[in-house]
Amino acid sequence: MYESIDIGSGGAITLIGTDGIIRARGGMNANVLGKSLASSPIFRDLAGKPNGTFEAPSGVDGVERVISYRKVTAYPLIVAVALARSEALEDFETARASLWSVISMVAAFLCATMVWGVFQRYRLDGTRESLLSQARVLASTLTNMQEGILMIDGANDVVVMNDRARSLLSMSGTYFKLPFPAIHLPFDSSKENHTEEHGFAGGTVLEIRTTLLPDGGYVKTFSDITDRKLDQRVLEEARDRAEAGSRARTAFLATMSHEIRTPLGGVLSMVDLIATTRLDDAQRHYLDITRGSAEHLLQLIDDILDVTKLDAEKLTFENISFDFHMLIRDTLELVAPKAISTGLSVGCIIDPDVPREIESDPGRLRQIVLNLLGNAIKFTS
Repeated sequence: MYESIDIGSGGAITLIGTDGIIRARGGMNANVLGKSLASSPIFRDLAGKPNGTFEAPSGVDGVERVISYRKVTAYPLIVAVALARSEALEDFETARASLWSVISMVAAFLCATMVWGVFQRYRLDGTRESLLSQARVLASTLTNMQEGILMIDGANDVVVMNDRARSLLSMSGTYFKLPFPAIHLPFDSSKENHTEEHGFAGGTVLEIRTTLLPDGGYVKTFSDITDRKLDQRVLEEARDRAEAGSRARTAFLATMSHEIRTPLGGVLSMVDLIATTRLDDAQRHYLDITRGSAEHLLQLIDDILDVTKLDAEKLTFENISFDFHMLIRDTLELVAPKAISTGLSVGCIIDPDVPREIESDPGRLRQIVLNLLGNAIKFTS
């Protein structure tokens, strides 16, 4: 049921008793059965009302989640469904990034409009003082912007540069004055509408967006993405370490499995040799059980090798004809000694309608039956 519900890779569905004990959990960190949340702030929110929604870090793994809960009618239980906040708000974050891009474009347009007004006022009034007054108003506005703004005219002269841009580009001196100084940028400033990333000395990484202006100039906006790039590099290194660990595990399993097959093959050969000697019925029966156990162990080794095939997405299944009744009885004989030693009796009844000859993968079918029988013997009193 948990797997049929899309709760994301960081989501969880939890069944909690009103005593604060976790009864069941699906999704992330599912191995917390029996853990008590009675003393956690989250449980106080859960136990306070019959239902509700809130945001909080998980008391199990500390992940920030959006949690909705409801008390189960007539039972001392609470059902809580939690979605990782980062996943639940992924679409919102994407929309917000797009909105910031639009805002940046609008800001660039407003800056261009304001500067154009400054130029027009300077030409009409013919006074430098009026232009400087307008420039101070514009500079005050640009100073409060979170992004760096740089406007270059068609003659490659600076029209506008705010404090944030000067700080990000490590440029000293007056950034808004007459006459406008020329500027030589340490990165690609080709006149194309595009977004690029550029690294600076000291490790700073900027995201630079360029927008063309009608006069042949352009507006550039700068965002510091150093922390984001560092996080990305950490994630990539973690991914590489995980992949290296997986490759090492696969190589180890393959090597050990092949090494074990050699002595096990010797055991099977000796069993076959013993079978050619004079044996009474009991000895031959025990020898058959020994052979079946060795063949099952060989199948387990093949299953270990299947792990490497899984990693390479090359796992295949057999489809051969075999005696299904005999497989059931042979598997039962493998577990019978253990059952008898615990005071249990075992046997099998096969319905006449069950076919004797079937086509399937006998090794994996035998493993399934053996697992079921083993668990039954282990947990049956």
